[in-house]
Amino acid sequence: SQFIAYVAYPLDLFEEGSVTNMFTSIVGNVFGFKALRALRLEDLRIPVAYVTTFQGPPH
Repeated sequence: SQFIAYVAYPLDLFEEGSVTNMFTSIVGNVFGFKALRALRLEDLRIPVAYVTTFQGPPH
């Protein structure tokens, strides 16, 4: 059997402009659950308020 879970984090948990911090926080916490035998990340939604903290090229 398969299930879909939605996990949300408040933005103030993440360091502004840090992709590394964001992915480490998400992947480290969710994928670290030992009770899970298999897990797949299918979608990641990043709020505009957080995207604007990145200093990449303005496209």
